[in-house]
Amino acid sequence: NMKNKIIRLKKVKRGERSLLIISTFPYNMNSIYFEFTSTFYEFSEENRYRYKLEGYESDWSDWVSYHKKEYTNLSPGEYTFRVKSKNIFGNEGREASFRFRILPPWYMTPYAYALYIVLFGLFIYLILLINSYRHRIAREKLENIIKERTMQLREVNERLKYLSIRDPLTGLFNIRKFREDYILEWKRLARNKRRLGIIMIDVDYFKLYNDTYGHQAGDSCLIEISKSIKSCVNRPGDIVARYGGEEFIVLLPETGKEGILKVAEMIRKCVEEKKILHERSKVSGYITVSLGCSSTIPDNDVNPSLLIDEADKALYEAKERGRNKVIYREFNYSENNSVFNKN
Repeated sequence: NMKNKIIRLKKVKRGERSLLIISTFPYNMNSIYFEFTSTFYEFSEENRYRYKLEGYESDWSDWVSYHKKEYTNLSPGEYTFRVKSKNIFGNEGREASFRFRILPPWYMTPYAYALYIVLFGLFIYLILLINSYRHRIAREKLENIIKERTMQLREVNERLKYLSIRDPLTGLFNIRKFREDYILEWKRLARNKRRLGIIMIDVDYFKLYNDTYGHQAGDSCLIEISKSIKSCVNRPGDIVARYGGEEFIVLLPETGKEGILKVAEMIRKCVEEKKILHERSKVSGYITVSLGCSSTIPDNDVNPSLLIDEADKALYEAKERGRNKVIYREFNYSENNSVFNKN
């Protein structure tokens, strides 16, 4: 019975030390060796194996003949080594797995961080105590200085917080901020069963623009485009972000196909009407953009990134069909595919 054939982990070790019964070990034991074999004994030399280390590798390896694998310099975390086998006839056996965890170094443990906080607190307390003892007369002045420094620090922190979520060139939200808000909107609209729209925007032939006019002109061009996009997206809940390079992304909560296409076309026209000269563009004498759109009713059981992927496919289609266009693709996760709509 081929279903009962099992692949066995023969050996798991670091150096000469066997780890087959150890599931947790220190951070300095971050290299691990696996040796495995199949119970397909007939034509065993033709057996093939595939494996992956969950927590380190996302995909399975190709089928290979060798039955050993070593991983080195693994970061602290949880891992599961999984391995499968098949014989010369293509029959696969049940997989084997080994789950283990590499502990962080002591100085990165919660206890260490707690100790750092305590020591820091004691240090501050000691300084305050000494200052209080040595400078009783100047206490009021010192308190005023501390208050002033605290206010300055708060202002700096607020400024840093602002900069941490903004693209330094355009002033739009950066991709990190977009992803945070996108997940929140996905969950909210999944609860309310309302639609969520995405627009992906790419500047047409921007590399040729940079090559022709220089990077400084390219930066100025991106700033003007970002202003055009922002002027077309003005509801409080809408989000505009720089997605990277010459790409932008727009998040439109509670917006269906008609509304998304209306906003996308406004953006396309607004950029075109800027009439930013682009002599080497193959679609116009001026800067233009291509836009890919998609929308869906979010579901918490569906990966949110799939909607962005669908909008990206629509953007690719817009480029393939000549650029300076808006393409919409409806994302239907219930059918595990998308329905293409041409506009």
